[in-house]
Amino acid sequence: MYESELIIAVRNGNGKIIASQTFEEFMNGRKNIEILNYYTGQKLFDILFDDLGIIRYEDNVFALKTIFQLNPEKTTMSLLGKIAEAVIVRRCREDEEINKKWLSIARRKKAKSKTAERFQAVGTGLMRTKIDYPSIYNPADTQRDIVWVDDEGMRAMIKSSYAAGIEAGLQIKVSRNGMGYFFQDLCNLRYEVPVVYFDISHDYDKVARELVLNQGFCGKPSIEENFVRASAIDYNGYEEVCFYEDLVMALVTGKLTVEDLLKNKTVCESETFRNSLLSATISQIPLQNIIIK
Repeated sequence: MYESELIIAVRNGNGKIIASQTFEEFMNGRKNIEILNYYTGQKLFDILFDDLGIIRYEDNVFALKTIFQLNPEKTTMSLLGKIAEAVIVRRCREDEEINKKWLSIARRKKAKSKTAERFQAVGTGLMRTKIDYPSIYNPADTQRDIVWVDDEGMRAMIKSSYAAGIEAGLQIKVSRNGMGYFFQDLCNLRYEVPVVYFDISHDYDKVARELVLNQGFCGKPSIEENFVRASAIDYNGYEEVCFYEDLVMALVTGKLTVEDLLKNKTVCESETFRNSLLSATISQIPLQNIIIK
């Protein structure tokens, strides 16, 4: 007789289970792509299409437009870094407390509620920024992935005795190997704003420990101020980014198509999706062929 176990499953319209996996394996091991796609494929599509402009509708098909590196994992982590930027910005707009927490990290000083209400998070590489704040839009910015702006266009500044006059912001890193990816940059004090680390393989403590052991070489950085564990500030946002890893890897390696992200019918019923698709379609029609009634 088999022992009882908790499972996660997907059923089709006829009630037949088409994919299943134990809860333990789904949460802590390699996730079933079909289950993962049903669970969060729609949100990933929205980020890649609306926020990043990486998915484009061309010649009646969707295509993933990005720079593919020789190592699929590097491509995946690069995309996850941009996705994490979009996730933080969205969650700041959805939740005042989350916005207050991240703004406090960016300013290196606890933000008052009135200050947090005044400023909103803006991603320097997001498509919305290109439209709403063209002077801030800079996907190649090597210092700030996220900044904070008020209604008058004034930017939040760092409140610190040794960093006065510096614009507040966050630099986002996503990796499975922080030591090999950005440790040396931290040691060289390359970033003037806090670095937020989405440590998918849970190696934040290892990187932080090495920074402490190398204080002399690293210029005695303040771990709490300069190197931040994403999951400690907003665990749900951190978990969301981690859930996207396998889906993005599947897209990069061709095991999953962009159309596969649309299998969940609620995506096609989404007003955001319909408006985006209509805009993408109209943009491909010659101007003389567009009739306005």
